[in-house]
Amino acid sequence: MKTEGEPHDRLTRLSNVAIDAIQADPEHRDDKAIILLASGPTATSRRPIFWTHTGERGGIGLMGYENTLDAFADLIIHAKALAELHGKTLLLMPR
Repeated sequence: MKTEGEPHDRLTRLSNVAIDAIQADPEHRDDKAIILLASGPTATSRRPIFWTHTGERGGIGLMGYENTLDAFADLIIHAKALAELHGKTLLLMPR
């Protein structure tokens, strides 16, 4: 898993395009972003950052985060809100 430097596959390059667009917008300030991309099994990406629950390849782009743990915390908070929107409860179980 590569976490720094230049994008290393198609999906992380696309994430960077989205980040560049956000940063170029005149309303951009100190915003943070987590860009999640998923692609089917025929994707050209050879080194995916993550695999989705359906086995598809995916890539993540982060903008404005000092570390990945802060991004992960925000991602969990958003996932919890999405679950509640659909009448579900998100539970995290220690292993």
